Amino acid sequence: MLTLFAAVGHAQYITGPVASGAGGAGRASTEDGEQFIHNPATLVDASQGSTSIFYSDGSDMPGESDQYYGATLTDNAPGLLCSGAYMYVHRVRTFQDLPRVTEDYHELALGQYAWSHLSLGASFTYLRSVVDQGDAYIQWNGNLGVLYNPLPTLGIAFVDYNVMGRDKAVPMDIQEVNKVAVGATYILMNDFHLRADVSEIQVANPHHLNEYQLGFESRLESMLWTRFGFDRDEYFNLTYWTAGLTFDGPRLKADYYIKDDAAAAGVYMQGVDLRLPFW
Repeated sequence: MLTLFAAVGHAQYITGPVASGAGGAGRASTEDGEQFIHNPATLVDASQGSTSIFYSDGSDMPGESDQYYGATLTDNAPGLLCSGAYMYVHRVRTFQDLPRVTEDYHELALGQYAWSHLSLGASFTYLRSVVDQGDAYIQWNGNLGVLYNPLPTLGIAFVDYNVMGRDKAVPMDIQEVNKVAVGATYILMNDFHLRADVSEIQVANPHHLNEYQLGFESRLESMLWTRFGFDRDEYFNLTYWTAGLTFDGPRLKADYYIKDDAAAAGVYMQGVDLRLPFW
């Protein structure tokens, strides 16, 4: 199965460090600086203003390498027509079937309440990929999201990634492909949270193979959180175990994560970020 589908490109472009430490689950979570990366509808729960910088390095697939850094900016000030956010990512990747690829990615997200407990969001994306000693490819796309909070302790989400579909003129490894996901976050206690997502790639997936992501996080000290997670991707036949730490200061926040597939040597990712609310 890995041989059959390894050439299929990505759906969600990156995963934020907090969600990465919790098995990759985060469609219904609202951490400042990364919530809109997973679901633009979650912007309604962002701080009035925040920014973040992040860096990750490693390999998501056997025989590949991945390194990226970037920044986000979020604005949810009172009186705005919509909450808004922007992300920039610079990324360098290698593949089994391609030489090195250098990418620049931009995402602009908007979110707003439709009803008292239901929010909607949309994001617009631009990706430029340059293959070493080869061509450059540009892909425009977008994501749609929904967040429903029936209880103060429960969030339920739906996200449709890359709704414009894939560009078949782009090499398969770097194509943006359509993927749908549902997720939930439950606050069991103020100091213990659970999150779970299920997603499915809509390209070359006749058997409807899914990705299952599960994570939990707990407060160790007043300003220290720890998290662990599990990620089973049937489509690529990979299983990750993840862990993460967060320093949750009064203003400055810092996150670290690591994820590893023990069954596939060299397949791991780790990363850090710094998040700073303005208000």
